[in-house]
Amino acid sequence: MGFGFRKSINLGGGVRLNFSKRGIGASVGVKGFRVGIGPSGMRTRVTLPGTGLYYEKRQSLARPERKRQMAIREQMHRQEIMDALQQAQLEVEAFQNRLEMLLSVHKECSEPIDWKMLSQQAPPFEKGQPGPNEQAAREKLEAYEPGFFEKLFRRDDERKKQLEEEVEKGKALDVDLYDEWEATKEVAERVLAGDPEAYKMAIETMAPFDDIVDLGSGFDFHFVNQDVVEVTFHVEPQEVIPDTVKSLTKTGRLSQRKMGKTMFYAYYQDYVCSCVIRVARELFALLPIRTVVIHADDTELNTATGHVETITILSVRIHREDFQTINFDRIDCSDAIESFEHHMHFLKTKGFQKVNKLNLSK
Repeated sequence: MGFGFRKSINLGGGVRLNFSKRGIGASVGVKGFRVGIGPSGMRTRVTLPGTGLYYEKRQSLARPERKRQMAIREQMHRQEIMDALQQAQLEVEAFQNRLEMLLSVHKECSEPIDWKMLSQQAPPFEKGQPGPNEQAAREKLEAYEPGFFEKLFRRDDERKKQLEEEVEKGKALDVDLYDEWEATKEVAERVLAGDPEAYKMAIETMAPFDDIVDLGSGFDFHFVNQDVVEVTFHVEPQEVIPDTVKSLTKTGRLSQRKMGKTMFYAYYQDYVCSCVIRVARELFALLPIRTVVIHADDTELNTATGHVETITILSVRIHREDFQTINFDRIDCSDAIESFEHHMHFLKTKGFQKVNKLNLSK
């Protein structure tokens, strides 16, 4: 046991001054009731005389700065927890949105192009005559009347020069406008004639597959004739399908686990089929063709040669009339492919298997 020290000085009037190793304190009161304050805080004691019974209440007198620091630390801790929960929720939402996007590629499609209407569209103005941009600028020039202050400060010539420059700019805009009309009319006539180069130009200009390419897949086009287009769709599942499943625990924390093969292959099949349908929809909207033959390619290791080889995992032929009664917002794409002429061998636990491409001559 260590040594202790305590001394009390009676100052009179029920007031005592107390000294101890922990510091100086004071107490005040009468027999049976005293209130004291010292280094440890404030103490109130009520005694029942002659019984030895008493009631005591202690209250800590922590320093305001210490309380403030503790409150700040508690607030920071709560904010860290809230930030972590919010971040977890955002990650799970991003994961779910990614999966939804993979399964709904086919739901988007460009507006159909009426090439016949474009080929018959009248020119924006008669060639050799002023165009609409030049006419508008010239009307401003002819209607210009300098104001009092423009004349006073001799700015009317400057303003007139600006308007004349606007006329020249209008002429240049009209030249571009007419050239664009001529180019559109030419491409429309070539598309209607089944020109493969015009088909290619239309696809490159409209870029209907950019969002799919951004997911990690690419396309090659072969224009068999004016009615048939062959498309090779290069799939990169490792770039497209997530390998980790993200979810929230009961407490809102982020839970991550590796995606199982069965789930991975199921998403892979739906994504490929969704892309195939999207490709057919876009081409039918863009070009006056009757049939699209689409091959989806992937890579696999040839264990006999040790080399990675490109294989066809899906080949499907779709005719324009096949799409007339389909509700694209409600279909299951993997099931929808079954209604078209196709080659596909899919196993739930192994995924796509190699198949032969459809014959283009049919």
